[in-house]
Amino acid sequence: TLPSDAPAATEPVEPDATTGIPPAVDDAPAVAEALSPFARPQDLDPAAESPGDDVVDPEELATVAEALDVPEAAEIQGDEAGDEVLADEDDSVSTLAQVADLISQEPRRTAPPAEAVLGSATPPIAPSSRRERGLDVLGTLGNTTDVAGRLAGLRKSYPELADDVVDFAMGDVWSGAALTRRERSLLVVAMLSAMGGRPGPLASHLNGALNHGATPDELVETLRMVAVYAGFPAALEAWKLMEATFANRGEFPSGREE
Repeated sequence: TLPSDAPAATEPVEPDATTGIPPAVDDAPAVAEALSPFARPQDLDPAAESPGDDVVDPEELATVAEALDVPEAAEIQGDEAGDEVLADEDDSVSTLAQVADLISQEPRRTAPPAEAVLGSATPPIAPSSRRERGLDVLGTLGNTTDVAGRLAGLRKSYPELADDVVDFAMGDVWSGAALTRRERSLLVVAMLSAMGGRPGPLASHLNGALNHGATPDELVETLRMVAVYAGFPAALEAWKLMEATFANRGEFPSGREE
């Protein structure tokens, strides 16, 4: 039997079967000592006070200095003007003391918030800026500043589709930075011409291409490509609309008489 003044035996602490984490321990100093020779009770309990925080253990500093490959103070000699000669520990600043000062000043690092780590490759677009970009494209296509009137016309003709045209087609796709509006207009002219049977949209985008800076020569070459890859009937049908657009605007390909 144990004497009456003997400390009571403690049962081993088993980790949780699911998480593998031991249950919480109230003895912060004991946990600190078990975790690391450099851990302090206040690391685990910010409210805890330790009167010896400013006292540096020489053995601890020696271990840190060895890990950082820091030479002893007496080994450091200045060889240039202005360097301090640390020849005597009694009248010089100890290298280990400098290490201790750096350790005490090092801020405790905390994990950044999840959103800062994950980030977002394509941040969501605010509805207002999306609408503004769409209206801007709508205005440049029609060469008008009356975008409110154009939007009202779309809503009258296509009530449930008008906002999708402005916000998605024009605000998202047309406003992308990879292609210019001129390039996108020429692509639309080519696709509408190749599809055939879309005289209204094609006439609108022939004008839109010229409004976006395309030249009559570029429209001619676009329809020549349509003839090669979509067939001459499709190109001939679109060609009539192109010629009418040139005549209405008074703009013609180079080398051609009006």
